Amino acid sequence: MIILNKIEKLNCDTVITLGNFDGVHIGHRKLIEETKVLAKKMNAKSLVFSFFPHTNQVLGNPKFKTIFTRGEKIFILKSLGIDYFLEILFDKTVAQIKSQEFLNLLIKNLNCKALVLGNDCKFGNDKSKYESKFIKRISDVTFDGKKISSSYIRSLIQQKNFVLAEKLLGGKYFIMQKKSDNNYENKLLPPDGSYSTKIFVGNREFNGITNIDSRNQIVKINTPQKMFSSSALIYF
Repeated sequence: MIILNKIEKLNCDTVITLGNFDGVHIGHRKLIEETKVLAKKMNAKSLVFSFFPHTNQVLGNPKFKTIFTRGEKIFILKSLGIDYFLEILFDKTVAQIKSQEFLNLLIKNLNCKALVLGNDCKFGNDKSKYESKFIKRISDVTFDGKKISSSYIRSLIQQKNFVLAEKLLGGKYFIMQKKSDNNYENKLLPPDGSYSTKIFVGNREFNGITNIDSRNQIVKINTPQKMFSSSALIYF
């Protein structure tokens, strides 16, 4: 997966899916899979287009917490067989771009041949469900009659319902703890407490207890710190 941090001219055609992709849940994965399938049919490359910070942090609540950090999201996306991941800085200037202008940017610079979106996805400052011959809408993914959404999964994590959260995420909720950087300022952590977790360091697996202090955004593992060479994955 090639990672880009700005819109630049590509020398290939692309099929793009667009969104925050917070959690990269099974609804997002359906969009990504459809993007890959359509790209193959069109002899193009698949591209996931996202934003940082999360759009809610700019347009709504600056203290909004995401299910996964940027690094964690990229870690998941790398496993999904995507050709390109493009993440641009989202600010109020970007938020003012109109739908047609934004689509033109994708077509002109990224050689976009199709844009794969969720059924209710809106983009641009028009705040309307923009339609175009380039746009392919995908039906919602539901579970027990309820639309799967990042907000619903966030509520499950807050309820410590990691079993259902795993089903909807398509994988376990986890924390990527880096030896040099334990900043979880914008990440949604579980409620305060001690949790039985699986901890992976490289190809080694440990059973451990992970202590969460969500108010101060602190994550502590009760295993010897010397076992960490670079980073650990903590699965709930």
